[in-house]
Amino acid sequence: MSGAQDQLEIKFRLTDGTDIGPRNFPVAMSVATLKENIIAQWPKEKKVPSDPKQNRCGCVIL
Repeated sequence: MSGAQDQLEIKFRLTDGTDIGPRNFPVAMSVATLKENIIAQWPKEKKVPSDPKQNRCGCVIL
């Protein structure tokens, strides 16, 4: 596999319609590390959920 294929492009849509991303993450990245990265990019003026969860279709549940 080439380096580009070892990456996943992920975009998160907030409830107000704004997006975080798209951003590329390594396939080998743990879910905990991915979660930390997303929370670090969360807009400062919006409330960060205390424990966001992801359902099977990829939607983040706040």
